[in-house]
Amino acid sequence: MPTQLSASYDAWNRLVEIQNGATKLVESVYDARGYRIRKDTYTSGTLSESRHYYYTPGWQCVEERLDTSTTVERQFVWGLRYIDDLVLRDRSTVDNGTMNERRYGLQDGNWNMIAICNTTGSVTERYAYSAYGAPVFMIGAVCTQPETRSGRSRWNSIGHSVAVFGLSYRHYFDRWYKSDSGHALLSEFGMELSRIQDTISSILNEIAFVVDLSAQQGEVLPT
Repeated sequence: MPTQLSASYDAWNRLVEIQNGATKLVESVYDARGYRIRKDTYTSGTLSESRHYYYTPGWQCVEERLDTSTTVERQFVWGLRYIDDLVLRDRSTVDNGTMNERRYGLQDGNWNMIAICNTTGSVTERYAYSAYGAPVFMIGAVCTQPETRSGRSRWNSIGHSVAVFGLSYRHYFDRWYKSDSGHALLSEFGMELSRIQDTISSILNEIAFVVDLSAQQGEVLPT
């Protein structure tokens, strides 16, 4: 039977907490722009890690730090071609501020991260995706690796942080996305607001079509 989780949202319809019953699993903190700047992970209800995110004005994550440390745990370099044009990632494997592991990103034509390689050009990890974006993680030899593999790079979701506890929830900019079903997670208020926005958009599109058609036919619409 699938795991039953509950979610809590803030007044701006941002997912702030995921619980398994009364046990807290993940908590997210946002800044005034709506960028998620911290993810707190809990083990058996006890805080086990706080990951802090630092962004460019264009919402690209350039640095991550752990807990109260003032040293960098990992850094990212982005290209200029697209918002997901991630070039490389440096990481401190012992979290002492010294970047001792570098990985380069390889993407397909749709900017999906499909592999990473080290400084010698050897592929260390590969990725494949389902129709809705659920990832399959593989080692360089194209063998599937388990979700719990230690030290996983999280390259295929940088800036869109990896889901929690093997579930298909991924954080993409201003929303959480469920990649096995292809829909965004919204509160009841958020779903209703989304429906209202879709209705308004549909009405405006119909009005624009009528105005355009009338203009083509030389008709004068009443004011």
